[in-house]
Amino acid sequence: MKKIVLNPSILSADFGKLNEQLQEAKGADGFHVDIMDGHFVKNISFGPLVIRSMKTRRPLDVHLMITRPERYLKDYATPRVRTIIVHEEACADAAGTLKKIKRLGKRAGLAISPDTDVESLYPYLKLLDFVLIMTVHPGFGGQKLIRRCLKKVSKLRKKAPLIDIGVDGGINKSNIHEAVASGANVITAGSAIFKSRDIPKAIRDLRKCLEFKC
Repeated sequence: MKKIVLNPSILSADFGKLNEQLQEAKGADGFHVDIMDGHFVKNISFGPLVIRSMKTRRPLDVHLMITRPERYLKDYATPRVRTIIVHEEACADAAGTLKKIKRLGKRAGLAISPDTDVESLYPYLKLLDFVLIMTVHPGFGGQKLIRRCLKKVSKLRKKAPLIDIGVDGGINKSNIHEAVASGANVITAGSAIFKSRDIPKAIRDLRKCLEFKC
């Protein structure tokens, strides 16, 4: 079984004390960074300057929820960024975009929204290091998990047993075990961690729920 990776999403963090909260998240393996442009999704988040200001040695997975992401790949290929994730729905040439990410020395990731069939990923599997299955509609934190999306994870895991598969949206203590059981090995959780009064405890609790169903 692949190692389970826990990447808190900084979208739910308090940006007035972002670096303090990054340090509090001691049990995290890395951090998930959501970039939104107000076009592909309705919300607007932040850009490369915030990433450069993040004081952490842990790797960053950058999730580009933006239209024509190929225009901005170099801006996000900073040393701490491990993976650049683009949306299949936002790319005019997904294969070409993934190849560009790899040429920049980063892991190539492809995400799909809840209403996109998992089969749309199959033509790109040989180019991919990472797949992100959105378990909420992209654009806003704090939504509830759409459980039917976990069926996509199970189907993809059978098709590509060695690839890293992440889930993003609505993950908390009550369903993290279900997400992992479906085949996900990279867990993105935002509100469940950064909205907690005790960030280290929230991470410990999620890890406990991986071992014992909560």
